Amino acid sequence: MHRAGLAFVVTLAIVLVAGGAAAQERDRHPDLKRAHELDAQGGRAFRDGRFKDAILFFTEAYRFGAPPIELWNVAKCHMKLDEPEAAEDAFRRYLEEPNLTAGDRADATQELEELRGRPSTLAIDSEPTGATFTIDDSPNARGTTPGSIDIPPGRHHVHVEKEKAGAYDVDVDARLGRALILHAKLGSEGSVVTSPPFRDPNVYETPFYFVLSEDVGFFVPKLGGYSDALRPVLHVAARYVYGRQKSVSFSGGVRFDVTTDGWPAGAAAPAGASPPQCPMGSSFLNEELAAFVVGGLQAHPHPRFSIGGDVGVGVADFEGAPVGGEVFNADCDPSFGERPAFHLGTEASFVLNTNGPLRARVILEPFLFQAHAAFHGTRDEAGGLWWRIGSALGFALDF
Repeated sequence: MHRAGLAFVVTLAIVLVAGGAAAQERDRHPDLKRAHELDAQGGRAFRDGRFKDAILFFTEAYRFGAPPIELWNVAKCHMKLDEPEAAEDAFRRYLEEPNLTAGDRADATQELEELRGRPSTLAIDSEPTGATFTIDDSPNARGTTPGSIDIPPGRHHVHVEKEKAGAYDVDVDARLGRALILHAKLGSEGSVVTSPPFRDPNVYETPFYFVLSEDVGFFVPKLGGYSDALRPVLHVAARYVYGRQKSVSFSGGVRFDVTTDGWPAGAAAPAGASPPQCPMGSSFLNEELAAFVVGGLQAHPHPRFSIGGDVGVGVADFEGAPVGGEVFNADCDPSFGERPAFHLGTEASFVLNTNGPLRARVILEPFLFQAHAAFHGTRDEAGGLWWRIGSALGFALDF
């Protein structure tokens, strides 16, 4: 690190007096006590070799009003992690700070120049092997395949040739000491493979993504004037999200809820009434399927954590055996029909993995609400609005 102890205190005074405006741009309400504690935690993590943790601490310290030296510390952590692209970006942002001393600016400039001046190793193989390669037509930069050579940063011309087999020419870009691999198929096109650039696993690279989610939970139903017992529910959703690179994102898609409703059989038929035509047992259990078109809003206070909610409209339908009892009139051929339905929900999620093409998340829906009109054929006491409230827990995959 770069003078992370005394320099913090001294530079902090400069930030408060001369750089107050810049600090305010980072956070409208600086918390210098918290910034100092985060800086100390970053120093401990750096000394323990926990450079990823140190980056988080230093970044947060800078956000809460710590001086620009935190950007220097972030750059040094990325260098320890062999992430020169990220280190270069941190040094660049550090040098953009307006209140650096001449000495600090000179030190950072030198570090950045040394980083950008790193040579890259170029490994070359060919088909057939035993070809001669030359870099920039220089007699001092030659070799035989398979072989390797260190080249300075910048653009270079590579010529590979073998008598009777043909030649191969290509331009390569060497940068930040990253290795390059060249496969030369003489007499045809070859390929260049470079080391992958640094990629923050917590940051999405595209604004759009597709989400599949599934969770299970419970509903407490209110069927008109009739209260049912606690019932399980399954939720499945598919949606697109826009704004994955921002602090707020928007989503739209479809959602399916599957739940059950149950009720005991009604009282015995009054004297003289005709017996029911359909045999009914002591209780009933039917499945309800609801489908919604939903739109939502999510906030991302941290790259791995999000909170938000969604609303939707759709239809609800019933499936099951003949029903009666306390809710429905006895009917040998029930025809419930679809009912317009409304959905309201909240959601919090946490990203489990930060590598690979898919992001797996744990999702919690602490409050869910669903409502629709009563189905055709209900008894008077079960008429009116049917609604359910509940919660659910599950997982989601981000593509």
